[in-house]
Amino acid sequence: MGQEQGSERGHADIIADGRRTRPSGVALTMAHMTLPQLVDVLFRRQWRVLVGVFVAAVAAAALVTFTLADEYESAATLFVGENRPISAGASAVQLDEVLAQTYAELLSTSEVTRAVAGALPFPLEPGDIDDRMSFEVLTGTNLIEVRATGPAPERAQVLANTYAEVFVDRQRQRAQEDSRQTLARLQERIGEIAGEIDRREQQTGTASRLARLNSELQGLETSYQTTQENVALQANTIAVSTRAAEPVSPARPRPRLYLAAATLIAAALAVGAALLRNAFDRRVRDEKELGELIDSPVLGRIPATGRSGRFEEAMQFLAANVGFARSEPTRSIAVTSPLPSDGKTTVAAGLGEALARTGAKVITVDCDLRRPRLSEELGVEAGQGLTNVLVGGLDPVKLLKPVGKPGLRTLPAGPLPPNPAVLLGTAAFGRMLERLEQEADYVILDLPPATVGAETLEAISAVDATLLVVELRRLRRDALATAREQIERAGVDLVGIVLNRVSDTAGEYSYYGYGGGRSQGEAGDDGRRGRVSRLRPGNRPGRDTERSAPRRAQP
Repeated sequence: MGQEQGSERGHADIIADGRRTRPSGVALTMAHMTLPQLVDVLFRRQWRVLVGVFVAAVAAAALVTFTLADEYESAATLFVGENRPISAGASAVQLDEVLAQTYAELLSTSEVTRAVAGALPFPLEPGDIDDRMSFEVLTGTNLIEVRATGPAPERAQVLANTYAEVFVDRQRQRAQEDSRQTLARLQERIGEIAGEIDRREQQTGTASRLARLNSELQGLETSYQTTQENVALQANTIAVSTRAAEPVSPARPRPRLYLAAATLIAAALAVGAALLRNAFDRRVRDEKELGELIDSPVLGRIPATGRSGRFEEAMQFLAANVGFARSEPTRSIAVTSPLPSDGKTTVAAGLGEALARTGAKVITVDCDLRRPRLSEELGVEAGQGLTNVLVGGLDPVKLLKPVGKPGLRTLPAGPLPPNPAVLLGTAAFGRMLERLEQEADYVILDLPPATVGAETLEAISAVDATLLVVELRRLRRDALATAREQIERAGVDLVGIVLNRVSDTAGEYSYYGYGGGRSQGEAGDDGRRGRVSRLRPGNRPGRDTERSAPRRAQP
């Protein structure tokens, strides 16, 4: 029930800039992020992804850049126009533009490429020549740039000059050939007209026909003369204006430009990868993020050292903080967690032992009727317990088992029921809790994870305070949000968070003898008790009076 409701309703709000922004169970997107949240995601939550992708992209670009072979460029320039046919009717500028565009197209034909391949002093296939050449009409001029690339400076120079010279020679030869053919046709026609005139002169009555033939002959002779003049003019329509020079440095690669562009692209990729990773990341990274997701203090940090001196000292700190966390007296404490295996049972047992060391009377109750482990953690045999009280009506005090530490007793879970979600919500559970509180200063309940059992919601509604045990290395946002929602729905006070299996806490407890190289045996019980002696019921004003008065009315 709790898990489904937690997923349907919103999750914990992220607190940024003093306000709640949106549900935390759903990853933030760019559309919902404020600038501080974006910075937080990039440089705290996903900084490893950001740096990793950026460095990898820049390194890959640098590797490609510095492994590219050097390419040299050299360019020759062709001049188009200036000398043009006398009979040209178009304006000079228009004709130059048309000629330049036409020649730029002709430069890339396969016939020219094959001719250049045969004229080069070194072997190069026509296809390779195509790949190495580029042609451009310079804007606002009648110049064509013939640009060639090569693996060596001299090859780029020779290729550009050879290409320009071969093309110019081919155009001149073609122009001369066309002119010769035109002259030959004109000469043939002139000869025909001249013969016709001779025949007509010998005949009578052909004066008008003879006049027309003479006129046509004069026109052909004029065309012949004009064509002869244009032969020389057309030969100079295109020429090499500037020969290619040998380049002194490679044109490609250009490391500075490539790396600058790669840096910008890598930054964009890194930001995108970090945001994408964050969109699918449900982990809670650290205490700061935990504090943003759930508005409760961290009361204890339990080291990942097992039951050692540092573990006991951490538990005494937790016991002290629990006592000061509420302004009202705390008699019953529920211990739960967002997920299974977060270590809630260990914390419940350790907290009971820590409180018992202060001289208080403590009872721990194994309320996890799905996977009971509290008896095993405390080193007592399981047997009759909670379920026998709730179902069979037995006296819970008579089923308490001593743990072997002064002031500490435990109530096992008892036989596992088929319906654990029902038992903890009954009136019998409230009466049992009231009965145990009459026998002890503190009653600590080890409950199922808040996201697993609906009975957790019923049980925590009957206690004074709740502790939420989390392990940051495996904590997920949605699980934390669901657990917080369960606790808030029950209307009980979440007094704080307990961080379990913290990797490095030696420095936090070294002053009290469990860090900085001192062994467990170097710190005595007297020193540790002094740290939490204020938890003793006798040291708290009015505590004994409040213990004797009934605290809640049973339904």
